[in-house]
Amino acid sequence: MAASQHLQQIFPSPVDLAPDPQEEVLTELYDSTAIPSDRPRVQSNMVQSLDGKIAGADGLSGTISSPSDKRVFAVLRSLADVVIVGASTVREEGYTRLPARQRFAEARQARGQEPAPVLAIITGSGNLDIEHLVSAGSGRIIVFTTTEDAEVLQRLRSSLDEVIRVDTADPHTVLTALAQRGFKRALCEGGPSLLGAWAAAGAIDEMCVTTSPLLVGGDGPGILGQVELDGPADLRLLSAVEGDSTLMLRLGFQTA
Repeated sequence: MAASQHLQQIFPSPVDLAPDPQEEVLTELYDSTAIPSDRPRVQSNMVQSLDGKIAGADGLSGTISSPSDKRVFAVLRSLADVVIVGASTVREEGYTRLPARQRFAEARQARGQEPAPVLAIITGSGNLDIEHLVSAGSGRIIVFTTTEDAEVLQRLRSSLDEVIRVDTADPHTVLTALAQRGFKRALCEGGPSLLGAWAAAGAIDEMCVTTSPLLVGGDGPGILGQVELDGPADLRLLSAVEGDSTLMLRLGFQTA
């Protein structure tokens, strides 16, 4: 994919979104939905390939991302008081404490936020690589877990900032606990099992979805079936048409 970060908003009205260090226009756009009075506003953010895969051949979502996607990703993270992630995604993607970004520091301070978003991990077993989690970044980590294993709970509590033992880690329970801690803006980064459960429970206010112009192929459902490709096929956008909140894309294969 071309290494461009220049964005064009096509709906609800055409707007040029040139790169800006503080991302003031993008921040206003992604922070424009009202925050509920009784719980955090929950945005979700996922990237997928054109054929519906959520990771590249290496199993990482970053492989199918792009500089433009990373611009939006950075803005969504900068808005979040707390980033909610399932334990399997934490393990697969190698999450650590989240970093504080200097270019967003002033805006976060004005909103009364901590310098870095809090990472909230949902785990049944408590099976987390604590050494890796604390190896980088500066943000706090909260763990919601249903395990009753005293040894696991002690291990988590000895190294992480807060461990909340719950009977069920359903969205209502998690959001109630986050609201009690003063969080107003939450970002759910999945993975798909967690995101599906939260969407089914009506706990997502906004879904932010990036479709990368790549065909990945391989195992799992998708518009290519399970055809194996020699490598990711790169496409380019030819046109984008919107109607009835349906986005129709036309893409052409890149030629050497």
